[in-house]
Amino acid sequence: MNNDIKFNNRPPVVLSIFFPAVLFIYLTLGYFINYFEISSGSKIDLFSQSGEISSARFVSSKDLNSVIKDTVYTDQDTWIELVLPEQHAYLHYRDGRKVKYPVSTGAGNFGVSVESRPGLFAIFYRNAHHISSQFNSADMYHFMAFNQGIGFHSINGTGYYVHLGVRPSSKGCIRLTHDGARELFNATEMGTLVLVHSYNSNRVVAFAPKGFKNKKKYSKEEYRVMLARNLKNVLDGNYYISNRDYFVLDPKVIPISGAYIAYNKKPSQSQNAPMVNYTFTVQRDNLNVNKLNEIDMSRQFESIDEDDVESVITKTVNSETTKDQSSNKYVYNSKEDELIVKKYFYNPIGILPYFGPNSRR
Repeated sequence: MNNDIKFNNRPPVVLSIFFPAVLFIYLTLGYFINYFEISSGSKIDLFSQSGEISSARFVSSKDLNSVIKDTVYTDQDTWIELVLPEQHAYLHYRDGRKVKYPVSTGAGNFGVSVESRPGLFAIFYRNAHHISSQFNSADMYHFMAFNQGIGFHSINGTGYYVHLGVRPSSKGCIRLTHDGARELFNATEMGTLVLVHSYNSNRVVAFAPKGFKNKKKYSKEEYRVMLARNLKNVLDGNYYISNRDYFVLDPKVIPISGAYIAYNKKPSQSQNAPMVNYTFTVQRDNLNVNKLNEIDMSRQFESIDEDDVESVITKTVNSETTKDQSSNKYVYNSKEDELIVKKYFYNPIGILPYFGPNSRR
């Protein structure tokens, strides 16, 4: 009888197994929840507090299946985005502001007009009051050229305002209101990046942290190779597995025909997963950061006579490369680099025809 009582007072076998199992599941779930919160969280800023750029991060399935574009970094405080289907330009500020301007771009469907072309450009000429040598000495106020003789400006009168933000109507340039052209002129500087697209750019522009300096002073050919390789790797789905170069772009390396933005290529819908082991790294003491070499921004852009701005006839990609090689200006390390630059850097569509003196722009 006593033995029966003792037996009945023992906890059931089911319970003795159940509670440890619940505890094990609870602890395991806690681990996995914490892991997935880390791996699927927001992107880690590529620029670390030390002033260097790091691509070390967890890569989640969401990252691998997201559309990624090649990011070009600028150290200036503004950059311009021109969206052709909208007939609007956007001035992006470092502090996050974005100002919208109605514009009218090149029509390309009458007379000697040319359609505005996509690409990544840089402002290479500025003049508060430019007199056109090509279009009947027309007044062009707050003119900023970025694609051969094509640039932002306003013209006499206000009759053309009816087209702004509505339809292309110019013979090539980007027309704004007088106030808009003045504001854009005063908010930008020589070398300001201009991204022109029709929602189909595989490149985007972003601001590098204030004061960020490249690790070295790159040559023009090095910039071109890095730009070309970065774009190629994104399009090929190799963003996470390539040795990606991060740098602030020197706008002087961009030709007046612009740099290629892969406007005619579909972006990769997924990226290849890196075959790496997760490791933990300790952020080094900021006091021990080596001083980095500064980009030499003291070099002036090549001076261009006002009367010659619109008469620049850009050579073809092949002839430009030939000249580069014959003058020993741009010597690439390999034939592969040269071919990649031709395919992923040069912007043939930005080479515009030249029309002699004619009617008003």
